[in-house]
Amino acid sequence: MSLVFSLVASASLYWWQAFSPITQGAVAFALTMAAALLWRRRGIDMLTNILRNGNTTWSDDSPSAWARLQENRKYPVSQISVLLIDGTWINCDETAIFNDVPWSPCVLGSSGDVLMYATSIKPKDGPDRPQTTTLHSIGSRITYIPANQIARILLRHHHGGASPRSTAASPAET
Repeated sequence: MSLVFSLVASASLYWWQAFSPITQGAVAFALTMAAALLWRRRGIDMLTNILRNGNTTWSDDSPSAWARLQENRKYPVSQISVLLIDGTWINCDETAIFNDVPWSPCVLGSSGDVLMYATSIKPKDGPDRPQTTTLHSIGSRITYIPANQIARILLRHHHGGASPRSTAASPAET
């Protein structure tokens, strides 16, 4: 990757050699950053699709499925449910209502922990308990769930098919 982006910088320096070294450096830096942003935004997905469609590889070089899920910027999370090891479910049934609060709609931690806005909690052998004060005039209440307490995480993503009632945010945008 470094070689590819250094080629962008080198080509820029060659094309702009009639200008001062400061201008050359600034243009090389700007073009390299633009190339990196374009690569991150479009190039990775295009290359992955080409390799997958050509049946070359189905790997995307993510270190883990969890890391790949954290990188999501394309498909907004519309629902999240976390099953704790004691059998309790913590749910956020419609993440879009939390679009304007910090860390919306959830944070998927690198160690497997989760931050989320709970709209209901269902104990293993008890009734579903709606959380009516998660959004409050004095602030929003976010729930931290340590990785060692999580048995399963279910995420629903809006993918452009059936339109959600309102636009949900992506955890990667926070």
